[in-house]
Amino acid sequence: LSGQQFQLPILLKNDVDVAGISLTLDLPEGMTLAKDEDGDIIYSLNEERDKSSKFSVYWAEDNDGNYGFRIVPNSTTTVSGTEGAVLVVTVNVADDMAEGTYPIILKANSLTVKDSEGQLSTLDLPDTRTSFSVIDAMPGDANADGRIDLTDGIMIVYFSLGVAQQGFVEKAADVNG
Repeated sequence: LSGQQFQLPILLKNDVDVAGISLTLDLPEGMTLAKDEDGDIIYSLNEERDKSSKFSVYWAEDNDGNYGFRIVPNSTTTVSGTEGAVLVVTVNVADDMAEGTYPIILKANSLTVKDSEGQLSTLDLPDTRTSFSVIDAMPGDANADGRIDLTDGIMIVYFSLGVAQQGFVEKAADVNG
């Protein structure tokens, strides 16, 4: 929804030990990363991937509104596990952002990997694209009262039976997209 926040996981599927990650997050105009009172980006490392607490995250915002990230070990630690989020950032959606589907791009991606002999090398990765849809109705809030409750479920059932309900918002009744 416009004016809301969402969590954006940065996913990594790897079959080698990763000793560092570098990427640039390109968000569309109207989306920014949430920051705390000190001006630092709000993020978390995935605790499900072993040893995530032994990594530091460095970031910078460029003049085009892109966010560069470096995730580096505090020691000789590598990212363990083979699949999942390595970083989760909080994204703000502007109040006036128009309804639509917008691209989110990870670019200038590279991994520092460690081979079986402990040698480090850099792998450059292609840009990765996904999209995010901005809507003007909350999924599941079929009566647009700002809450999802039993009334919404009843309105959706009546709609599916062909019974018109006053105040029914059809696109909000699509609870799972």
